[in-house]
Amino acid sequence: MVTLLYIVLVFTIFAVMAVLLPVKFFMKASGGSDTGFDFDFRIQVYNGLVWGGIQSEKHSYLFTVFIFSHGILTLNGTKLISFISRKLKAGAEKKAKKIGKPKAEKKKWTRKLIIRLCKESFALLKWCIREFHEMLRFDSVLTNIKLGLGYPHITGWIIGFLYTLNGVLPDKFIISPSWDFSRRIIQGDCTLQFTMKLHIFLKKIITSVPHALYMQREKIKYWYRVLKRKNSIQEV
Repeated sequence: MVTLLYIVLVFTIFAVMAVLLPVKFFMKASGGSDTGFDFDFRIQVYNGLVWGGIQSEKHSYLFTVFIFSHGILTLNGTKLISFISRKLKAGAEKKAKKIGKPKAEKKKWTRKLIIRLCKESFALLKWCIREFHEMLRFDSVLTNIKLGLGYPHITGWIIGFLYTLNGVLPDKFIISPSWDFSRRIIQGDCTLQFTMKLHIFLKKIITSVPHALYMQREKIKYWYRVLKRKNSIQEV
């Protein structure tokens, strides 16, 4: 009981500080198609005053919370991850058994409706960027990638494209590619660091999102009626 209260207290303090103060996220994935992949995900509040994260090493997953550099809570999530993996695998096997059953007719989209969907999706993306860009700041994105597709000319084209991206992207985004023309391989690591202000996110969720849903209520009803149709999807 005392341990449970301790865990709840730690997570409550962490959550409150995460909402009130800027939160920095560190994410790193490394490995390759021939060695497997590991990841490291850490959340840091107020320049390292409180931080925690999930680390994967040799199929074990550890969640640790630190105050300054002192670990105050460590949880092993390996069993939980394994349980989720088994459930997903069981769901996939159950779905595979239904292949012999008659399939429902696929919905057919008209060209006019697809164009309209693309336009409104782009408008939604612009609205999200405009409303939420204040809460997110990318600090750095570093990528080292070794690529081999088995076809030297295609590998060369992709590597050239990645080099070109370095001239287009901001200085905070760095891609360092290398290549292997003799075999098929994808190997490397990617490190992403960004800062988020969760209080701005919550403010937008409470104020801007309900207002936007109300203003677009007719469009929402329209798309609900469209997607509710069982067979061909047409203008309604």
